[in-house]
Amino acid sequence: MNAQEIIAEHKRSGKYAVVDGLRIFYRCAGPEEGIPLVMTHGIPRSSFLYRKMIPILAREHPVRACDLFGFGLSDKPRDRKYGFPQFERFLGRFLDELGIKRAHLICHDVGGPFTIGFAVRNPDQVATLTIMNTTIFLSSFRIPSLVLASILTPTFLHHLIPDKRYAEGTLYFIHRKALKNPDALAGEEAKAFLELATRDGGRWSLIKTIKSYRVAVPYLRKIRRDLERFDRPTLILWGRHDPFCPPPNALKFHRLVRNSELRILDGASHFLQEDAPEEASRNIIEFINHSTPGRI
Repeated sequence: MNAQEIIAEHKRSGKYAVVDGLRIFYRCAGPEEGIPLVMTHGIPRSSFLYRKMIPILAREHPVRACDLFGFGLSDKPRDRKYGFPQFERFLGRFLDELGIKRAHLICHDVGGPFTIGFAVRNPDQVATLTIMNTTIFLSSFRIPSLVLASILTPTFLHHLIPDKRYAEGTLYFIHRKALKNPDALAGEEAKAFLELATRDGGRWSLIKTIKSYRVAVPYLRKIRRDLERFDRPTLILWGRHDPFCPPPNALKFHRLVRNSELRILDGASHFLQEDAPEEASRNIIEFINHSTPGRI
């Protein structure tokens, strides 16, 4: 399939919901009954990131993987704030819209802080929490150079860089820095990723999200305090070779969360969904089935 056919197949695998007046795309699969697995993504990604994992996870569980507003196939409003508090509020509204009272939350990258934030403030809605390659610990986080450049570059200068060049530079950076196996995102799938990352002004949603990091420290500090009291079963699932969120971040989560289990995947880097989708999925299923027997 070419990139447009891949995107069309991706779209057919999902539905749209209206959340806070915005049309939001989400992938859905699996049985109708059971507590759903709700998956959040980081940047510059969308639910397309989970395309290799969803068919595996959905063999036993309902799965819902949304595109945040501003990303993928969801609406991309220019007049909204993009930051952790806004995405946390969005996640709650998304669950309400789908009628999900309780979920197995799975988060990654920028999806981590706001998903964890929602979890610690709404523990009754959380069956389990899976944390993958993210951080709330600034001391052990190595900010990607591309992200730092986006934070420091004035917005008007971003307009001088064509979308295509920006997207191709992002993909090149991902291949060099964020994947253990660069072939895991290549060919027409890589082209589909670029299209989903930039379509309908998606690049500007990404830039606004990145620039919001400048005021994120108080939010992250509060999550760290609240996470010490969080008691829902938590899986910390990590790609060992992540240069941005290296394993010390995973160890800090494990020490902080009282009811947690740590698993490190040797064959994966930052995007373990690309490097090791089968192994990551198997670990999540084993953890959920063990943590919530008879209530999956």
